[in-house]
Amino acid sequence: MVDNLYALLQHAQQVATTSDANIFGVETALVTNVNDPQGQGRVKVCFPRLPGKPESDWARVAHPAAGPGRGFYWIPMVNDEVLVAFECGASNRPYVIGSLWNGKDKPMKDAFTKKNTTRMIQSVSGHQIIISDKDGEEKIIIADSSGKRTVTFDVKAKKFIVEAKEGDVEISAEKKIVLHCEDLEIKSKKTGKVDIGSIFDLMVADKGALKAGPQMNIKASRVDLNPSGGSGSQAQSTPVNPGWIELELVDDQGRPMANERYLVVTADGQEIEGQLDANGKAHLSGLKEGTCTISYPDLDDDSWKRK
Repeated sequence: MVDNLYALLQHAQQVATTSDANIFGVETALVTNVNDPQGQGRVKVCFPRLPGKPESDWARVAHPAAGPGRGFYWIPMVNDEVLVAFECGASNRPYVIGSLWNGKDKPMKDAFTKKNTTRMIQSVSGHQIIISDKDGEEKIIIADSSGKRTVTFDVKAKKFIVEAKEGDVEISAEKKIVLHCEDLEIKSKKTGKVDIGSIFDLMVADKGALKAGPQMNIKASRVDLNPSGGSGSQAQSTPVNPGWIELELVDDQGRPMANERYLVVTADGQEIEGQLDANGKAHLSGLKEGTCTISYPDLDDDSWKRK
């Protein structure tokens, strides 16, 4: 056993002191080619200190956790300055062991802090992952090159923020999306829409309310109020009337007369008051079929009735 170990150590010394060794230490180089024909992530480099800047053969690049189908893949770009070491000191066996900043190629903007509290990854086009360890302002930010679409983990505020200052945010799943929280708020500055393909159930354990401004429409072939009877009362069914009317008011030049008040008296004598929208229109549904009377209380009859 001892003899075998000695033989192995002796062989290792012979390899380490190979006669091919002619470079000791490391060299700085510039990347010249990244199009590895075998797709192994190798690069070619040249050595500026040598006359004519000769180009190397394909050199492997050291990456964290590199292994079969895994690791950190980040190949340097052409003209990047890199640090090169040589296996057993042989000039024909170069390895890129790191990349270097210099007086021309400087770190990313805002990466440097006096207390060294920022860690940053940035791609060529400017996509970023920023980890800030600044006391009281700890954050993790993932951002695209515009900075207008970000995902932020805000430690101090205890918030996870997905923000699109430009464009849309879409969440999709093949099966199910589940939200669990204590309080839920959904706010829209303009329009809102819920489009359900088949069945929609809404359950409120305690109190519920639906509120609308000038108008709320409920359309269905049948609307059941308290169908289970609740509190032992008789279940009631309220049929929805199929009738509807569309109002539109314009002036002599065909321009919409917005926000005018209207009064509609339906065939069964029901009076419905409301206000036209910004386009001079209103839609009323669920009316009893028959003849309706329409008037605009703030206008003279002659100013709007058809001649």
